[in-house]
Amino acid sequence: MIIDGYNLLFAFYGDRVTGNNVDSMREDLVELLKTFANSKKRETMIVFDRKNNLGISRVSREQFVEIIFAKSADNFIIKEIDNLIPTAQVISTDNEIRKSAEAKNCECLTSEDFVKELKIFINEELSMNDQKLVGLSDVDVDYWQRYFNMNGDDSIDKLI
Repeated sequence: MIIDGYNLLFAFYGDRVTGNNVDSMREDLVELLKTFANSKKRETMIVFDRKNNLGISRVSREQFVEIIFAKSADNFIIKEIDNLIPTAQVISTDNEIRKSAEAKNCECLTSEDFVKELKIFINEELSMNDQKLVGLSDVDVDYWQRYFNMNGDDSIDKLI
């Protein structure tokens, strides 16, 4: 999967993006995308435009995610599409990128459609975390009761 970074950032955060918070929002989005890619075990390249025009910089590569800053994210993505397999997914709302991806028979999602997929993922993750926080299992209760030498009739008040 290759993602047009700032294109997705503006689709995800909308009007909340300002010059003052764009860097922190980019970092937050990258963390979310890392979690998403690792959970799905999906190779992901996130490409952002560089603030200075010094060419290409690969910032990091972690498990399934590579983050790249390029002089022109759009041009870099279009060139990179040639190296993609037809089953790859391209995330961008940019028409030129989408045309290149479709010519290669890659699956192409608009950033807005991918945001919907991310929101479903976030809700599923939150739901799973809520289920984990429901309480102790019976095995855990037994362990802690034994640890504190309590039987089922003892009160927590005796520990305090």
